[in-house]
Amino acid sequence: MIQRWAYIPRMVSKQPFVYHARTFILGIETSCDDTALAIIRGRKVLSSRRFADRRLQNVMGGITPSLVADQHRSCIPGLLEECLTEVRAGVADLEAVAVTNRPGLVIALKAGVQHALRIARRARCKLIPVHHMRAHAVSSMLVNEKIQFPFVTILVSGGHCLFALCRSASDFELLGTAISGSPGECLDKIGRKLNLTTSFPDLHVGAAIELLASGASAYGHLRYNVKGPSTSGADTDFSSIKSSFLNLLDRGDSISVEDFCASVQFCIARHLAQKFYAALDYLSGTSDLDEVAHVVIGGGVAANKYFSNAMAKVAAHYNLGFYQIPTHLCTDNAEMIAWTGQLLISERAPEIILPAEIPDYLHCSDRELIGADLRSNVPTPKRKIVSRSLHGDAQLMLNDVYL
Repeated sequence: MIQRWAYIPRMVSKQPFVYHARTFILGIETSCDDTALAIIRGRKVLSSRRFADRRLQNVMGGITPSLVADQHRSCIPGLLEECLTEVRAGVADLEAVAVTNRPGLVIALKAGVQHALRIARRARCKLIPVHHMRAHAVSSMLVNEKIQFPFVTILVSGGHCLFALCRSASDFELLGTAISGSPGECLDKIGRKLNLTTSFPDLHVGAAIELLASGASAYGHLRYNVKGPSTSGADTDFSSIKSSFLNLLDRGDSISVEDFCASVQFCIARHLAQKFYAALDYLSGTSDLDEVAHVVIGGGVAANKYFSNAMAKVAAHYNLGFYQIPTHLCTDNAEMIAWTGQLLISERAPEIILPAEIPDYLHCSDRELIGADLRSNVPTPKRKIVSRSLHGDAQLMLNDVYL
């Protein structure tokens, strides 16, 4: 069975841990196609496993929910045994089982939740339902002790784009989100139209676009300029950006691929930065920003240095520290689920289910906002970012009109 799956190891401590008190938190993540388990104690990741059948996905032309659920059901018992063996512990040593139950593919979430229920009953330990996107945000605190609540988070990925204020592991305020599309999906569709999957078979499409853009001419990022989306507050729209660039390609005109990719990057960065500025501009008008010290950016798209550089400039304008979550925590993982569970325990959060109250069923949801929806409170800023200041090493500039 192990040879069927792509085994992706994690960097964990090599010390032989032997503990007898209930100090371990087990995390289970099955929101999509990755089957992931991890055991942590404090900020130490003691054991971590993740499996994904990329070969089958390629054969099937993408993710098949029923097959993914079968993968989760068949892999979790073996992965649990491996994790416990590495930590030299038993199920009875678990303080809690933290499991993703929202948002995600419901059939996949249910597979993980069903195992979590059984394990928690067997261990007679706490069961903690975890919000997947909240876990991504607070994973920054697992690897950087300087990050403290409250902080502002930016999560940009193939399925999400959001700006939020994080007050605690269970208290988030949503400032902006994607009303259509996502930055990752936008890059993927444009890159596939450019046949980058053939030209760069070993790279993700987004990484290929970033690589090509680095070879653009001096003003290549302005060569294929398209009108930016018009959305309210800090909400984003990547479907319109995608459509604009795909329409340019459909014309059949000869293009410079490097300059085209640079233009795509610049347009997305401009949109992200302007909307992030709207979110921070709103917070600056309240007392909330006075308590914030850091901006945390995560998600697969955050690995793009051009995007993160633009967002860092906006954070610097407000004298905020800027921290990028490590790549291995930007993909779906169980470390962040276990860590969120630990934070919720320390907060004595009401969602914690005690051993005597473990239910027969735990609800799973494909959608749930990260927190209280404050998007309607975020106005369009009176000042706008000067677009050219986002490129290169220039310092962020503002103006009273769009440029």
